[in-house]
Amino acid sequence: MKNFILPVLVCLFSISILQAQDVQFGVTAGYIQGFYTLELNGQDLSPDGSGGFQVGGLVDIGISDAFHLQPEVLYININDGSGLLVPLMAKYYFGENFNIQGGPMFDFALEEIPEDYTSLGISAALGFGYDFTENWFAQSRFGFQLNDYYNGDADISSKSNILTVGVGYKF
Repeated sequence: MKNFILPVLVCLFSISILQAQDVQFGVTAGYIQGFYTLELNGQDLSPDGSGGFQVGGLVDIGISDAFHLQPEVLYININDGSGLLVPLMAKYYFGENFNIQGGPMFDFALEEIPEDYTSLGISAALGFGYDFTENWFAQSRFGFQLNDYYNGDADISSKSNILTVGVGYKF
């Protein structure tokens, strides 16, 4: 339960600034690719990457014409495993339509996990997006996992970097 504290605080902070800003709610869906790394005693046992889908909601908060904040909550399914992905992205617009994105991304496993593993992944994400109209957009991101899923005593490292590609609609 304590794993939810930081994302909840960030979301509450985001909600507190909604009243004075240009705010759009939206939905997004797309493809997600997980790139797992598994090392045991220094030996790389990484499996091939696995693909799946993502779907969820977002809030686009326009701080200025060029700078936006975009928290999202996405349901993800990769290789029959499900979870929540919570990106908290800052977007900077170049011109009318193109933006670059960066920020933290949190993933939470929705299934039971083995002992000595954590259900929380913390990543640094970078990406870009393009607004086709005021409503329709596309975006892609890559998240580099910062923490290790394994927290036991053995010499094991388990991480998952994530690539997402999606389209969305802002109301």
